[in-house]
Amino acid sequence: MTLSFSTHWPKDMPDVISGKPNHFVEKIWKSFGGVFMNQHFTMEVTQGLENACYQWNYKAGDLKPKKHTMRMDASDRWKAGKKIHMVINNRQPNRFQFVPTVPCIATQKVELKDWEYAMIDGKRLSTVELSRLAINDGFPDVFSFMHWFQGNWKGKLIHWTDLKY
Repeated sequence: MTLSFSTHWPKDMPDVISGKPNHFVEKIWKSFGGVFMNQHFTMEVTQGLENACYQWNYKAGDLKPKKHTMRMDASDRWKAGKKIHMVINNRQPNRFQFVPTVPCIATQKVELKDWEYAMIDGKRLSTVELSRLAINDGFPDVFSFMHWFQGNWKGKLIHWTDLKY
């Protein structure tokens, strides 16, 4: 199944990141580790990024990995074992799958409440765990994370790594 990722933060995000590149592609690459990327990063990938008009960050080593993503899933489509096709520019002529197809390792139910806390599989996260969730989802901080999801949200964490909360 396709997981489409944005390449820039929306303009309505906090000023520090508003409209800037989010580097989700590089953060996701980093979640797979160096061996994976050494095998995957080829001229074909470089050309695909150029065709997708994606300016990738040569200093990706400074970025923290994006280890999962959160999506609404009202019809319960996402499950462990489903194949994930990670793309940018979905449904556009310059669509690009930037990672080879990988399996969904696991999913977890997530609920964000009132800009204050998160629950995963019914367990309320501590402040430290909430910060870890935000960083592992590719955000610079909890404020930006909660802003993106508008403070109240229900859906699933989709894991492509062994990380679980």
